Formats: sequence, C-alpha cells, structure tokens
Amino acid sequence: MKLRIIKIVLIMSVLLFCANTEADSIYVANYSFEHPTPEFVYPYLIMDVDDWFELDNDLLNSANTGVFLNVTSIANVDGNQLGVLGGELGNAFLQDLSASYQVGNSYRMTVGVCLPEDPYFQPKDPNKLALSFYYGDPVSDPNNYCATASQAPADLATDALTDYSVYLPTVQPEDAWAGQIIGIAIRATGPMGGYWDVDNVRVTEYPLVPNFTDDSIVNFADFAKMAADWLY
Repeated sequence: MKLRIIKIVLIMSVLLFCANTEADSIYVANYSFEHPTPEFVYPYLIMDVDDWFELDNDLLNSANTGVFLNVTSIANVDGNQLGVLGGELGNAFLQDLSASYQVGNSYRMTVGVCLPEDPYFQPKDPNKLALSFYYGDPVSDPNNYCATASQAPADLATDALTDYSVYLPTVQPEDAWAGQIIGIAIRATGPMGGYWDVDNVRVTEYPLVPNFTDDSIVNFADFAKMAADWLY
C-alpha cells in the first residue's frame, strides 16, 4: 500500500508539473494591425493591410478591410491602430503562420473585438464575427476550416476591446490538418452593413499533457481518476 501511495504522489507531481507547463506563443505577423500607418486619410483609415491576406467583397475599392488609427480612444488597444472588417459574408483576414499543427498539441486564437462608435456602422444581429483555424486553401475549399467560434455583437462595447477565442482541441494523427501549416482567419458572416473592429491577434500552442478525463483540461479530476485506478 505504501508503495502505491508513493507512486501516486510521484505521478501527481508529474501531472501538476505538466499542467503548469507554459504554453508557447506562435508569432502572428502584424498581429495588432500597426502596418501600414494612416496619415491624413479620412477617417484616418487605409484599406491595405500588411502581412494579412484580405478577402474583400469590394473588388474595386477594397472598402471592407483596412486599418485605422485609434482616434476614438478605444481602451486596451495594443499599439495605436486596429483592423476594420466589413460585416458582410465573404470579407475576411487570413494568415498562414510559420508553424504547423503538431500531433498531441492543442491551439487557441484570441482576438480583441469591439464595435464602431457610430451605431450606423455597427453590425446587427444575426451578424456574427467568426474566428477560425484552417489548413490548406480555405478559399477554394471551405471544408479546410478545422475550428470556428462565432461572436454576435450584442455583448460588445464601443469603447473597449473584449477578448474572444477559438479553441482547436488536441490534434490527432488522423486529423487532416495534422502536420499542415497553421492558418488563422477572422471572418464576417452576416448581411451587408456594419463593421467589426479587431486587434491584438494571439495564437497559443498547448503541449501534450496527461489529460485522463478527455475534457481538454488538466486538473485534479485527472488525478482523481488516476488515483482511483491505482487504488483499485
């Protein structure tokens, strides 16, 4: 019995160490939409965005994607600028990262989101902003989106960013995206009208940990399950 207890204590120590293992941040180019910098373009907005692939329904003027200076003093903005995305389905920011989906790891993308100050330019329900992970070419094959989370405008502020996330569960060997380049997307899904303000895009990779309860969280529930097995 003493030997079993010692084993459980040792395994518990390993479990807690793994649970506290720091996740790795994956670099997102122009993550806070600081480039390029608008100067005197009214209203301090420029339609080209560096390092992001822009899908824009306005093929002539590219009026649905861009960056703008934080002239309305939106709180907790990273840097001095934000991205702007027209609310109509088909508008999006896409980026292939310099990392690939690793078997055994899980991933989270977090984006700061707010609404324009002017109600006229705010997207209305059922318009939603979709945050997605993808692989390959999602433009030609929408099935290449491997995880998506949507956010409606009802819970958003106009004077501060709110963080929203999409989570990709642990990558399995049989997943089509295993080993593929990580792609991230910020997509509009609604009717024409309104804009989303976005900023501070972050992607985090979580290493493989002993998650015995298959709930994507390592905590004392995993230890309890392990201890029950050992004491059976």
